[in-house]
Order: sequence, then structure tokens, then C-alpha cells
Amino acid sequence: MASSSEVNADNDAVQDAQRIRHLSQYIPLNKAALKGDRESARRIFDSNPNAIAAGIMEGLSTALHIAVGTGKNIDFVRNLIDLKPVEALELTNDSNSTSLTVAAMVGNLEVARLLVERNPNLPYIRDNNEVVPLHRAVQYGHKNLVSFLLGVTRNEIEPTYPSPYADESGLMLQLLLVFPSIWRTCPTTPLKEITQLTVPKFVCRYAAGFQLQEETI
Repeated sequence: MASSSEVNADNDAVQDAQRIRHLSQYIPLNKAALKGDRESARRIFDSNPNAIAAGIMEGLSTALHIAVGTGKNIDFVRNLIDLKPVEALELTNDSNSTSLTVAAMVGNLEVARLLVERNPNLPYIRDNNEVVPLHRAVQYGHKNLVSFLLGVTRNEIEPTYPSPYADESGLMLQLLLVFPSIWRTCPTTPLKEITQLTVPKFVCRYAAGFQLQEETI
């Protein structure tokens, strides 16, 4: 009888093979999204409608995630947005990032406008670090995008999407605005870990970031 470790190894091998097969079938779509090739993407979607919402690369990014991240072809992105049902725009990758989160990170203001116009819920969806697109725009210093997202991210408490300006989320936003180097110092630190630090521990941990900001003023 096989040991539990052997069974787990076999299961992992099967899952890896399935993942490779899944991603391999979407290599042409991945290339089309990177290039902004509308015709190639259209042919793929015509033959496989499920491809529009599929995770097509490591990290489970969809074609829309990839196209938004490149920022190359706004018409290609607009076409993808129009093809997707409204709720499908809320699809996330394995970092729980929507396409709007990606737009906020790369500073793609035009795409951000298109996405929010189509689905006003997008500014409230949090990624794995429990932050919304507004936090990411502040983090990466995209001032125009910050201004836009401030205008569409309301301070309303709702059961589904709590206010990004309250509790730890609001505190983190203030910290990022004052000390934007926090996440450059330690970008993978969970939000709650930062906001629950005492003042002395906070200053000690992020002293290097404060020095960096002084040098750039």
C-alpha cells in the first residue's frame, strides 16, 4: 500500500500536469493579450467563449489583467471590457487583484475610467493585502489615478464592501499618503501587521523608509 506521502506526491503530479495542459492551450491568447492583437483574440473567443474569463498564465491572470498591465492597446482593452459580463470584471488573479487593481498599480488611468464606468463595485474589491485599488495607486505614486479613484471610492459602509476609509484600511491609506516608502521598505507585509504596530515598533521597522523619503524631497 502506498504511503500518504506517495499519494500526495502522485496527486501533486496530476495537478501539475493538468495545470500545464490548461495554461498551454491559452498560450496564443496570452500572446495576443500582450501584443494587443484583437483579431487573434477574437478568433480564440469565437472558438472558446470560456477563454474570456479564464486564468491563462501562472498567477491566474485573465487576458484582461494582462492587457491592462501592458498598457499598450486601449482599443484592445476596451473590446475585452465590452465582451465581459459586468460581474466578470470582478474576476481576480491569485493575489485577489482585479483588473482595476492592476490599472492602479501601473497607472493606467484611461482603463481605470472604462472599468469603473462599467462596474462601479470595482473600487471596493480588496486584494490579498486587504487594500483597494486606491491604496495601490497611492503606493505607486500615480497622482492622477489617485484623484480619480478618490472620486469614485465613496465613504459608505455596506455589508458587501466596507468603507476603505475606515479602520485599518483607512489608517493604512493615511500612512501611505504621508510615508509612501512604507511598502517599498517591506512590500509583502500584511496590512493588519503594519497597522497594529505600536508607535516605537513602527518607527524602528520603517526608519529606513523615512530616511529614503527625506533624501528624495
